[in-house]
Amino acid sequence: MGFPRSKKKSKSSSTKQSIGSVYRPLSNLFFDPEAIQRVNAPVKKVECETNEELSETKSIKCYCYEVSHALVFFKPPDWHRIDRSDQGTNLLHLDLPDINSIEVNDDGKHSYLTIKTAKDTIAIYTEKEVNVSAIKKFVEIQKKRKALSDKSKKITVRFGGSTKNITIYPYSPIAQDGEEVIYLVTLGIAGFLVTNYRVWENHFYQAGEPKPLTHDEYDEVIATDVTRRREEDIVGGVSARSSLWNLIPQAINAPLQVDLSSNKSEHHASSVESEFGNIVFMNDGKRVMVWKNFQDPNSTVKLINSAKAHFSTTPDASSSSGGEDPIKALKLRFAKGEITKEEFLDMKSMLE
Repeated sequence: MGFPRSKKKSKSSSTKQSIGSVYRPLSNLFFDPEAIQRVNAPVKKVECETNEELSETKSIKCYCYEVSHALVFFKPPDWHRIDRSDQGTNLLHLDLPDINSIEVNDDGKHSYLTIKTAKDTIAIYTEKEVNVSAIKKFVEIQKKRKALSDKSKKITVRFGGSTKNITIYPYSPIAQDGEEVIYLVTLGIAGFLVTNYRVWENHFYQAGEPKPLTHDEYDEVIATDVTRRREEDIVGGVSARSSLWNLIPQAINAPLQVDLSSNKSEHHASSVESEFGNIVFMNDGKRVMVWKNFQDPNSTVKLINSAKAHFSTTPDASSSSGGEDPIKALKLRFAKGEITKEEFLDMKSMLE
């Protein structure tokens, strides 16, 4: 049985929070915050002279930009107590913008992480030393993703038969003025988005790549390697627990992957046949982005072409000097779905 003990008074104000209060997804977020992968980093010890309560931390929750953009220092419930309603305590919700510096240090025996804010200096020793670098990389990546979300671009779109010049933020995961969703799916570590402004494969634990494309940055999109295969029609779900290390591949130069070895699957499944294939975005005869292994890729391509057909580009000098480029006109007809792929290739061959 646990015995109550007196706590040393913290020099800084208490930052304890209930479990529910820490969850702060962005307003107008496109992606489903409940479906975004969460990661925890177990810790061995946390030291902070100005907030001694942090010594009770047993794990650090790492929330990506879309969810909370924070590190949360977590104390698990005391299962020795009779009160089973205790779900643990969030000792500190540290917003990533409040971190002034983050460094990996070595005391001669172990590596540890030092985080400095305006008020506190926090030393973090993890259960696995490899997670020290992973937490640092996580913070750097999420800060970079936030900075990218502030980069703007001017585009021209059509609304109700008229064109309008607007400024958008291609890396922003929130809905912008006049932006409408045409296709959206959130798959744990990444989300796929098609709107009337852009297409984007948004990796929640990577920064910058692959880049979002506004509809003027590619001239055609096609489905390739389409096959039919039998897949499980899942009824229920999978509870995935992924390590922070697997989600930060840049720290070890490894490919992005999610460790599903500890998944607990509780469902029944029936086998159904579906089409799967890749969605390829082309520009000037080169691949600029590929979405791999998509279900029903031909239908998604039609949706993307429909969005592109309502997207305008600012006329350049060559088009205003007279004589429209026939290849560009042909590509536009194909993007609008006015001609088939076979017709497009035949006409393009003749023109060339």
